[in-house]
Amino acid sequence: MGEDIDVVIRTGTLKDSGLAARRLAAVALKLVAAPSYLQANGTPEIPADLARHKLLDCGASKIEWRMHKGAEVETVHGDMLFSANDTGTVRTVVLSGAGIGCLPDYLCRADLESGALVHVLPQWSRGNHDIHAVFPQHRTVSPKVRSFIDFVCQRIERTTAFGYPRLPTDLPLRVAPARVRSVAKAHGRHDCPAIPLP
Repeated sequence: MGEDIDVVIRTGTLKDSGLAARRLAAVALKLVAAPSYLQANGTPEIPADLARHKLLDCGASKIEWRMHKGAEVETVHGDMLFSANDTGTVRTVVLSGAGIGCLPDYLCRADLESGALVHVLPQWSRGNHDIHAVFPQHRTVSPKVRSFIDFVCQRIERTTAFGYPRLPTDLPLRVAPARVRSVAKAHGRHDCPAIPLP
């Protein structure tokens, strides 16, 4: 994380022991696809059907999706057709009809409502990803950074449009457990929704 960066908003699992983090919210993950892809390739009816489909996600080249339906748990293994380190890029490729992607709810909700994307296996859950504010552990948190983090917590709690669970605004700071890459300003990466100002 660069010395000129005060705080970064990250989604997913944090892996850097040298950074501190504050949990802001949790966001649901959904499997989605363009109608054109499903018309050409069929719609999965059970998680095992995903193995014969083109799958897209962030991260490694291998798919390992844990799916939940009540007490049932199934793990889907497969090769990833496309991988990116940015969920916005995955969304763009999914919208093009390239395959079935795993996206956070806030990023695909409007597409689902408009019909541009279809929720695949809606009765099965992919679980949630946490949203964190991340900052250097060794650096004293300035009042402006703490105020910003408090504001984001309060705003997410008041905002129902994203569908996040309500969380208290006084969550303690904690140390993230292993390695997190910072958001590089030069690449204009965005992993979280824009939070509307009052």
